[in-house]
Amino acid sequence: MSSRAWTSALLLFLAACEEERLTDDPPEDASVPIEDAAVEDAAEPPDVGALDASEPDGGFVPSTRIELGSVTLSNGVSDELAFELPADVTTFTVVIQGPVEVMFGVARLDGPTGLLVSDDASNISLLESYLLGPFAAQFKSPNRVTGKEGVASALFPNNPSVNVSGGTYHMKVRGLQVANGNGFSGNAAVAIDYKSSVTAHASIDVHVYLTGAGGLTTDTATAALLTGALARLAEIYAQANIELGSVSFHDIDPSFATRDVTAASLGPMFQLSLGNGPGLHYFLVDRFVGSIPGGMVGGIAGGLPGPPLRPGTVSSGVAVAVTAANGDARVLAHVMAHEGGHWLGLFHTSEITGTADQLDDTPAGQAGQTFLMYPAVGGGQSISTSQADVMLRHLEVVAK
Repeated sequence: MSSRAWTSALLLFLAACEEERLTDDPPEDASVPIEDAAVEDAAEPPDVGALDASEPDGGFVPSTRIELGSVTLSNGVSDELAFELPADVTTFTVVIQGPVEVMFGVARLDGPTGLLVSDDASNISLLESYLLGPFAAQFKSPNRVTGKEGVASALFPNNPSVNVSGGTYHMKVRGLQVANGNGFSGNAAVAIDYKSSVTAHASIDVHVYLTGAGGLTTDTATAALLTGALARLAEIYAQANIELGSVSFHDIDPSFATRDVTAASLGPMFQLSLGNGPGLHYFLVDRFVGSIPGGMVGGIAGGLPGPPLRPGTVSSGVAVAVTAANGDARVLAHVMAHEGGHWLGLFHTSEITGTADQLDDTPAGQAGQTFLMYPAVGGGQSISTSQADVMLRHLEVVAK
């Protein structure tokens, strides 16, 4: 399998969704492998630093950043890295950033509660190996993680069987060149963001970037399609005790209205989020070209999860095709909610490999079709308790 093939499979099998047909029922999508490419990064993201508890928004739960600095990788892997988390830690996210021509990920991670990410590939099926390539073992780890070009993130914990606690963690990171699959030798910036509070009720700001697709611009942002979609999005996320905070609208160049499904096409668009603050950054395009015969890609998340509190990176957004909604606000909301769920850390209830998610309250296979993260046409809009817990752990949401 070529390196380009496993790269495309990894991204779009997990984070892109297909609307094969649109019905009166709430539709859903099926992830499929489509050719992907590296992204050219136009600028380094801002250094956010540690967040202070006095941050505006009275209920804000602060997070703290541990910078591990520039880490050297040799033949695709770093030396063992160590970091210390406080006794009251509740969740943390590893963020790896380097050249966008390289796919990065956590190779192995263990801590006080045991092994979280494994590099043991002995339990990997042939299909999983084909689709996930060299990150298959990490995908099947106790705490599921994936690789991503340029900026990779991993959320801990992301399922009820995993616990985190204070103490010393040991980690290796991996980097593979997208062009040829060879191990990357060079530097990447590694940081750990963590918080020490449990968020039970939260909000998240929403930024909507308008290309003119569907006639939507900042001048027409009150159109029923968009206002209806945002209202329905709020209802869906309310199941997770997440409400929409401030909503902003931004016109961007109409040339972004047609995107292909490659990271080279999406990354520069997602970088337009720079300077617009934290939150979910939705980019409404007209359509994705190069879609599947007989199908239509409804949306693509820039990361699974997306990098928290880092607007302006090639992974800092969610792209949604307005054409797929066919003028139906409920359909548009559904795709926005599903892809936003990926960005906040949710996997499909079952992947096309047949691999179920790691949550006990989301049934595998067709039994999970009532849930928002079901990966096929006709999926529902429900969010389980465990799924809500994952979303609330993402550092982009703030406590109410």
